[in-house]
Amino acid sequence: MKTLHLSLAAPKAISVPIIIGPGASQQIKATIQQIDPDNVCILYDRKLEKLVSHLSDTIPKTTTIAVASEESSKSLQKVEDIVKQML
Repeated sequence: MKTLHLSLAAPKAISVPIIIGPGASQQIKATIQQIDPDNVCILYDRKLEKLVSHLSDTIPKTTTIAVASEESSKSLQKVEDIVKQML
C-alpha cells in the first residue's frame, strides 16, 4: 500500500496523507482520528460505492464525491466541479 503526504499551506503546517491501495479502508479511520480534521472528503471511483458508504457512516463530518473512471473525469472542468462540491 502507498501513502503519499501532501503538505498544505495553512495557519499551522500540516501534512495530509493520501492513502492508496489494498487495505486502505482499514487505515483510514485511524488516520483520520490521528489528524482530527474539521471535515473529511472521500473522492472515490463510482464502482466503490458500497465500501465508501460503509466508511462514511463510521466517520463523522464526511463528504463523499463519486468520480467516474472514464476519460471525461480527467479534465480541469471535473476538477472545478469537485472543488465546488468540497466547498
